[in-house]
Amino acid sequence: MPRGRPAPRIRRRRQMPRIEAAFLGGRPGAGKSSLLRSLVDACDADDWFVIDCRFNREVAPHAALAGAFDDFFGKWGKAARDEDDANHDCAMLKSFHDVCRSIFETIDGDSFDLLCRLVPNFGKSFPLLARPTNDGGLDRDGLTSMDKVGSGYQRRVHLFSVLFRSLCCLEHPVLVALDDLQWSSRTILNIHETLDTLGVSGKSWQRGMLIVGTFRSNEVAQSDDLMRGIDQFQQSGRAAAVLNICELKKVDVTSLISAKLCFPRRYVEDLAKVVHGKSRGNAFFVMQFLRTIVLNKMLTFSVKHRRFVWDCDILELQVISDDVANLLTTRFDELPDGLMKTLKIVSCLGSQVEKSTLELLNSDQEVLPFNMIDELHRAVKEGIMDHAGKDGSMIFCLS
Repeated sequence: MPRGRPAPRIRRRRQMPRIEAAFLGGRPGAGKSSLLRSLVDACDADDWFVIDCRFNREVAPHAALAGAFDDFFGKWGKAARDEDDANHDCAMLKSFHDVCRSIFETIDGDSFDLLCRLVPNFGKSFPLLARPTNDGGLDRDGLTSMDKVGSGYQRRVHLFSVLFRSLCCLEHPVLVALDDLQWSSRTILNIHETLDTLGVSGKSWQRGMLIVGTFRSNEVAQSDDLMRGIDQFQQSGRAAAVLNICELKKVDVTSLISAKLCFPRRYVEDLAKVVHGKSRGNAFFVMQFLRTIVLNKMLTFSVKHRRFVWDCDILELQVISDDVANLLTTRFDELPDGLMKTLKIVSCLGSQVEKSTLELLNSDQEVLPFNMIDELHRAVKEGIMDHAGKDGSMIFCLS
């Protein structure tokens, strides 16, 4: 280095936390929440800190998120106050105390009081500082009318930012589970904006945060805040995946029943066909239908034959549930116009229609502006209809 020239200043890059996200989409009952529950239980057993939030129509999104943090501080606050609790190691309790200390050092007195109203269990960690508040004018979410608009809204967003920032300082991995995001309004956008500003200098990042959310794909439009928030997650450079949980195929239902009954697949194909047809491949309805036929003794274990027995003719007579009917109605509403009109015509001809009849109706499309046979082949692929007979006739298979 030449004499007299100042040494160059080394700019330290702000260290960013490792944050990954996954979003599970699918129809109601597809198994999204079950997968999320399994992940929550596994992370909790593996010494993760878990923020478990489920949104719903009756509770405001910010109140649901505040309730999840309240459960978090309630669980770990109790463990910290109970010296005889041997279920948690000292390292995790120390990390919890670090979170509380980080939050307390970041906010002022008014914000502390508001946070204690939003997250009452947080105040229990500072019993000498938490002041009892007058409940007059508070709604069921613990907020006054002035807190819901303007600066009150911005204060809540800031407090959630502080909570997430403090969680990112942990030396233990953090799971943020967000169930039913279709009712979360702008929450996912606020979380993204919060995480986008996170940078903790001087911290050693050995762990990170995993965000997993579920949403009903049939209730979310591409222009909604939720999808825009997910898109921003992906464009921010973080690892963010969107997975779509589809309906079970007949081969999947066959494998499931074969494993449960300890029976070769070829012997349960007829049962699997009935179950798949009654449930439309929805994972929740598959299990619901199987439980129903077991409780009604339509699927029983025969001591004489030393295996499970059933009668598919009797099972075919079982009426589908209202939930499955609603699922079918929603599915029909999404069908192309030509296919929908074809199904209406076929339904007027009875449960079975011959291919020759369809060819007469087609008449080189002189009667109808679309080809019914082509539309019915599409209906077969959709699982709405099925082929029957050696002559290629088709049977309307909805029951």
